[in-house]
Amino acid sequence: WLKRFWFKLASMFRKALDIQGEKKYSGKDIKKLNALLAVKFGEAATFAARANVYLKSEASCAQLLSAKGEDGEDYCFGALDAKAFDRAITAASNGDRGKAADVDAAVVFPTLHWLWASADASEACPGVYVHPATSKFVLNGADLMAPGLQGKEYPFPAGSVVAIYANGNPKAFAVGEWQGSRTSGVAVKIFTRFGDSLWAQNPEKPEGFTPSCILPLGDCPDSDAEAEETEAAETAREATMQFSPPDRVDGECEADSLAGKDQAEEATAADPKQDMDRLLLSCFLQAANTTLKKD
Repeated sequence: WLKRFWFKLASMFRKALDIQGEKKYSGKDIKKLNALLAVKFGEAATFAARANVYLKSEASCAQLLSAKGEDGEDYCFGALDAKAFDRAITAASNGDRGKAADVDAAVVFPTLHWLWASADASEACPGVYVHPATSKFVLNGADLMAPGLQGKEYPFPAGSVVAIYANGNPKAFAVGEWQGSRTSGVAVKIFTRFGDSLWAQNPEKPEGFTPSCILPLGDCPDSDAEAEETEAAETAREATMQFSPPDRVDGECEADSLAGKDQAEEATAADPKQDMDRLLLSCFLQAANTTLKKD
């Protein structure tokens, strides 16, 4: 069961990018592509006619779109299904004669770097907001569970691509697919997140972003030393947790319930840094309990 559980938590871009093919778009191809991007994300998402746009196939993501310039290469968008993506481009470029169903069927998502650079990010990709403490579960590889929403409701239809923000920080730290309003289970299926291999192609680190948690800007560490101390404490806590796995989980549904319960409990904390001592003590007790059982 443990192998199945961690496989479910694993997502795209957990390993280094494995580019398996690359194609440069011609001016004609860019025009067709822009028709789709304009429908999905607005005119601000389109590429210049002479941009160096590349379509790449990757092991964990069917299609990636990147733009190469003098400053390097920026990955901008991803698509889950290559065939659906091609059909959507054809349909969008045909205007009113194209099949709207083909456009809707293609799941296309923006990268974090594109969102951070876009002035119209909030209009192109609607946002879901969570407590900063909940961000650590997503950064560790989990999907966003419904309890992590803290009862907030959003009007998005199921299947919408959304960006996830920590309260108090204006930068999105993950992008995923909205699963519909619910009180349990997965609320957002994560496509890409801060710290994964797609982000690592251009490892920009916005203010308040740490490997273990997204902090509100008012709670950012005052010095590099304090930031390192916070990250070291979190690393030690996670290392301790590795020696105290659950005794039994009946299935993936129960695993989702446990993850959602943890997210809800963390989201009620007033300040992630103030909870560090309590978390360390809890982990120590779990590790000690496991050791006693083995003895």
